[in-house]
Parts: sequence; C-alpha cells; structure tokens
Amino acid sequence: MSFVIKDVNCNFLLQGGLGSVGGIVGSSRTYNSATGLTLLTRGRPYFKKAAIRGAPIPGIVVGYYSTAVPRMTTQHDYARYESAERGSFEAFNYIYKVWMPCIKAELSVEDFEDKNKKQFLKKVASMADVTVSLGANEVQGAIPPGTLVDVKFGRKYALKNPQIVNIKEKIFDISTAFPDPPGRPFVLGSAGTLNNPPGAGWGGPASGHPPSPVSGINRQKHHLYTALLPGLQGAASGQVVIGDGLVGLSSIVLSELAFWQGKKETTSNAYPRLKAYWENLGWTEDRWTPSSVPWSAAYISYVVRKVDPQFPQSAAHFKYSKKAKEKKGNWSAFKTNSAGDVRAQLGDILVMARTGGNRNTHGDVVYKIEGGNAWLSGGNLGNTAKGNVTLALDASQNYSNYGSYEVVLKKNGRIETV
Repeated sequence: MSFVIKDVNCNFLLQGGLGSVGGIVGSSRTYNSATGLTLLTRGRPYFKKAAIRGAPIPGIVVGYYSTAVPRMTTQHDYARYESAERGSFEAFNYIYKVWMPCIKAELSVEDFEDKNKKQFLKKVASMADVTVSLGANEVQGAIPPGTLVDVKFGRKYALKNPQIVNIKEKIFDISTAFPDPPGRPFVLGSAGTLNNPPGAGWGGPASGHPPSPVSGINRQKHHLYTALLPGLQGAASGQVVIGDGLVGLSSIVLSELAFWQGKKETTSNAYPRLKAYWENLGWTEDRWTPSSVPWSAAYISYVVRKVDPQFPQSAAHFKYSKKAKEKKGNWSAFKTNSAGDVRAQLGDILVMARTGGNRNTHGDVVYKIEGGNAWLSGGNLGNTAKGNVTLALDASQNYSNYGSYEVVLKKNGRIETV
C-alpha cells in the first residue's frame, strides 16, 4: 500500500506512535481540527484531554464492516433515525474503524506497507467501532478507507462511544488492503456538494421563497408522488382540487410565530414549546433534545391538530402524507403537477422532497391568504419557526405556481368540475 496524498498536509500520518506520551493539553475554547492537524504536523500531538474536553479529534477511516441494522449509541440517534427515514443512506449501514494517532498509537507508517498487509488488517480489526452521527454532513455512498474525518466521544471521560461528526475528503488510497465499500461512489454532499448537517436545523429558506428541493442522489423529478406516494390524483383540465379550509388556523400559527420571534431551538425558554410539540406526538423527553431531532413535522402536527384533532399527525412529513393518501382523518393528498388547478385554502399542507435519505421531506402549512399570495409557515427552518414563504395566486384564488412543492394535503379534499 502506498500513500497517495491529495490536497492535505498529512505528515502527521507518517509519525507513528504519536499521542501516547508527550502531547500538549488543548484548550476547550480554542481547539479545533485544523489546530490539531497543524500541531500534529509539527510533532506536537494533542493529548487525550483534548477529547475529554469535547473537542473533535481528527482521524482517518482505515476499515469498516457492514451491519444489517444501523447501530446507534443513544436513544436520541434512534429517534432521529426513525424520524428522518434515512434507511437508504449508506454511510449509516456500516461500522467504521478510525485511526486517531493523537489519541492512541494503534498504527505506524510501516503497517501501511504491502508486505505488512496481514498485520495491518489484524490491527484494524482490533480497533474500536465508530458509528456515524446523524448530525454529520451529507455524503453519497459509504465512507471509504483513507477518508479524513472528525470524531467525538459520547462518553468523553472514558473515551467511549466514538462517532464520526464530520466527513471530509478521501486523502489516500489503501484499497489494496481494504477495498472501498460496495454501492454508489463516495461523494461529499448528497449531490456532490457539501450541505448543512441535519443537526444544524436542516437549513432554511431565503426570505419569501420555499426551501430548496432535493437534487442528486436517488431522486427523480416529482419523486414524492412517483416513487414514495404513487397513485396520487390530480385535477384534470377544467377541474379544481378543493377542500374544507381550517377556520381558526391563522390565529394559532400567528401565535406560534410571535413566540418564536428572536428565538432559536436552543434558546432556553424555547424548550417548553418544543416539549409541547413532541408530547403532542406522544414522545417523551428521552427521545429528543432541542437540536438533535428535526422538529418540522412535529410543528405542523401541533398547529394543525389545534384546529383539527383528526389530522393524521406524525414526526415525519412523509408519514403524515402517506396517511392522508389513505384518507386517514378525512384528509386527502393530491399531486400539484396536473392539468387542473388547486384552490388555495387555510390549512393546506404542501410537501416537498429534501436532501438526504430517500424519504426525507419537508412540509409547510398555509396560514394566511392575502395580497394575492398564500403565506406558509414551517418549523425547524434555520432552527426556528418561520412564516415568510409565499406562493402566488391567480384571480380565482388558485395557486399559480407551487415552487418546489410536489404534493398538497387538504381536509375533506375532493376534485370538482369548474
């Protein structure tokens, strides 16, 4: 095996035995991966106390094995995995071996030589298992050996429960000893570009515009109703989709937006409100924290349930959309891409596909119709709730465009002839 270094100063990889003695203690305020790598290249590795203080530790993936059931180390991760519907996201279907020379001298440069392949594989097999945090940045495919990553420890004082929190470039090739995982090739970002991690709030829309739709991996145009919700009806020419508007929703949503003004999910007095959202779904506090589980579907479920107790709520937009397709709670689902029209009404829930796993979706609810626009509100947008998304209407109060939304849900929805 030979090192093929790419665009990264990796001299620290050539200094076998670093980290066991002689390291310096890092400051919890100033430590970061770049600092650690710089010091490592100068032969001054950070000692274990850097990890104990919660700093991310740079490492190199040197092996993996597949697992039929993604292994999570906390209840929060189980809840997030269930909520995000990320079962097709390959990175989570493997357990990784990560060499962190500033923590433990498990490998030396000699181990990477072809003649020592057997010894290399034996050492890698004995290394601790490392899972991928659901807050890690998006990637396509599983993580191949030779990839630079950052690792944090769930039990930092014991240096246990390591998780990959940041996935970087593949910087050298060791495929002669450990081939890349099968499946789609590894690419940073869901479509080859780096995206915000889910734990950072899943991103948010620019003012007045719907969030960006999914693109790239495992998706096609109109993915929601062609692949996830096949068989959805749409209005034909001369027809319109209409339902029963939710009278009273405006005041509920405006109250929520007033509460969230100037607040983020991690603001201390936002916790009771998030707790109310999750309790509405029957979730206990051991299943979520303010920034660990996406709460946009919980927000929609909460505000709509305030007006219609029959709404088929869920912690995932895809799941309540599927229930609406099945007519649960007298709700219905329709595709937006059709020859006919859709009447804009209070309580319409519009859903789009999002980046990430195959079933990642986002939904917003219409809470105001004013000035020739339908105004939509959603939760977990930029780590808060917002109500600034608008869709233009025509003279008949039908949507004249849908932005990136592919499906509309309506209470007692039906198709009528105009």
